[in-house]
Amino acid sequence: MPKDLLYLASRMEKYSKAVGLDANQYTTDLSLAILAAVAQDTPVDVGTAKSNWQLTIGSAAKGVRRAFSPFTSRWRAPRGQGGSKGETRNQAGVVWSGTNALKARKPDQTVYIVNNSSYIDPLNEGHSPQSQPGFVQKAVIRGRSTANSRFRFKNTERA
Repeated sequence: MPKDLLYLASRMEKYSKAVGLDANQYTTDLSLAILAAVAQDTPVDVGTAKSNWQLTIGSAAKGVRRAFSPFTSRWRAPRGQGGSKGETRNQAGVVWSGTNALKARKPDQTVYIVNNSSYIDPLNEGHSPQSQPGFVQKAVIRGRSTANSRFRFKNTERA
């Protein structure tokens, strides 16, 4: 085989590996951006719906988890402050949990982002005065846009 073709074959092999590395990094960046966006946009009463955005690898999460930082409801007696006090801690817990799950992800594994709270669908349909209908879809689009704007192909530039 002529030297030019051997060189080309070598470069193509490096490039294909680099594309795989970039694709894996993009999947991680995209997953975290979407997770953060849906958690941020979820209306808050006691923190359970926001805390139940779960990122898992290989299969969808089952069950409902407790709020990372629960607080008393502003809508039910006894009335409390509701969503404002622990909202950032609940969102941080969601992102932290998702980040840890992604650390163990292999390149060919599927990422799932789910919310198993029983009232996430009614919230997304607009049953909360804190959000508009379709907040989940809008957050996913915003997360994708954020990931796209931040991502730069790193490995393929060096291949």
